[in-house]
Amino acid sequence: MTVRVLHFSPGTATDRHDSHRAALGFIHCLESADPESFPGLVCELVWALPSIDNAARVQSLLTGVDVVVVATPVHGQGSPWYLRKFFELTRGLQLWGTLATAFATAGGQHTGGEMALLDTFRSLQGCGACTFTFAQKLTVIGMQQRAMPDGEFHPIDAWFLRQLARTCLVQWAARPDRASGERWARHLGIDSSYYLDFPDAARLEEQVGDVCRWMNEPLSDPGVAYERWTRRLGFPAHPPEALTLLCRAVSRAAGSRPGGKLRLVTSPPLQDLLHILSSAGVGHGRQELGTVGACLWRVGGRHPAQDIPSASIVIGQRISGWIVCRRIPLENLRQIKGSRV
Repeated sequence: MTVRVLHFSPGTATDRHDSHRAALGFIHCLESADPESFPGLVCELVWALPSIDNAARVQSLLTGVDVVVVATPVHGQGSPWYLRKFFELTRGLQLWGTLATAFATAGGQHTGGEMALLDTFRSLQGCGACTFTFAQKLTVIGMQQRAMPDGEFHPIDAWFLRQLARTCLVQWAARPDRASGERWARHLGIDSSYYLDFPDAARLEEQVGDVCRWMNEPLSDPGVAYERWTRRLGFPAHPPEALTLLCRAVSRAAGSRPGGKLRLVTSPPLQDLLHILSSAGVGHGRQELGTVGACLWRVGGRHPAQDIPSASIVIGQRISGWIVCRRIPLENLRQIKGSRV
């Protein structure tokens, strides 16, 4: 059984990797549920954001596995634009027989997380996938708007991820014999009437106390925390840097010119933009972004820096196009921190 978790972090409004941290917890819950009954379980964690301009790559990410899991943030009361772009590239894809589910990290419980999940399920169903949830629960994790620090997971969040992970195992194990589903559900401790026997604090601590703390550790000490996750899961668990997408786009542009090299940086407006993309200038005002930054308003978000991490893909494409078309003259570029891309 191979499960591929596709995550789309960072969040557009927070610049946090909440869905990435939730995906780590989900995979741990999956692998620790019952190793003896599922000895061939293989879990993969893939950052799906770099694929959204490559239809072949998108379709390859959704095929060749038994279960696809989508972990997404939320934007503007629904799906972030890059999640929609991802699924727009699935035309003609046939996923008959593939199991699929999803969960979302949102600002609050009622800020569009369920809409993002319904969008995702409809897109997966449109490819023929068999979608499922944990009983009647759409797994939306509100990361703010509650009486705890922003970005911190509560044990009940980890518990719902645990139940969804175990539902994956039940749905897969019961495929050859539907009558065995109830037996597998009892064995793995999930119940469609979970609301009649909701776990108290002691049960939550016993079942998910550790994994909840591990999911929260990166908020205070990310380097150490992600190294521990790497050892725990056996694959690199550090979150991705969205800025690398911009650098890749500019690098491609440089490769298309004679000599194939380009010193990165720029006129002051573009320098401003790159500074923001590296999370160093979130407080910039609209007037400081200049003409290059104005395109951010068409990418998403009400504040010019709100959608920057995900917008780096679109911005990178536009910048590389401007360089190639000489709308940003190479002879006027200034070097930033002596770096090359």
